[in-house]
Amino acid sequence: MLLKAGSSGEQVKALQRGLKMLCCYGGTPDGKYGGGTETAVQKFQKQQGIEADGIVGDETWHCLVEELFSLGTALKEQGFYKSYVSGAPSVKLYEALCAFQRARGLQPDGMAGAATRARLFRYGESVVFPLDLGSKGDYVWNLQYALFVLCCNHLVWFGMLNCGIVLNAFVSWSEHLALFV
Repeated sequence: MLLKAGSSGEQVKALQRGLKMLCCYGGTPDGKYGGGTETAVQKFQKQQGIEADGIVGDETWHCLVEELFSLGTALKEQGFYKSYVSGAPSVKLYEALCAFQRARGLQPDGMAGAATRARLFRYGESVVFPLDLGSKGDYVWNLQYALFVLCCNHLVWFGMLNCGIVLNAFVSWSEHLALFV
């Protein structure tokens, strides 16, 4: 495998798609290895601790496939990716990532950034963070119910984290722990 500035075709488009899923490429995959793709490859290479020459050889491609294999495995475990997990930067993997993001109330941009990874790789744990103001969904419902049970949330829970719930819960829990005199 050798892809570099000036290369074009489906392999370059797949490379761009993979780099996008790993938050290194912000453009739309077009199959043309230009300056944006070269910069994205260098960024990925630096993250992987390999020579950042902007050329995709076997080592760079292997690292890309390993990262995407991890992503695909997590998506498959949660039922979003139905195909065989190979690590290839496929359209199906990209679509599965977008579907996961939509289902979790995230921006479906096909980029596995910090918020996506936090939810994707901690799904099976009892608590998934970060939950931010404005977060929605099952985790927020569960948090609000737990706060209600602990007598820290006297408000109605409705599946959206907002300032009133956070402040009310903090004050109630702090009083419970005698943090305020």
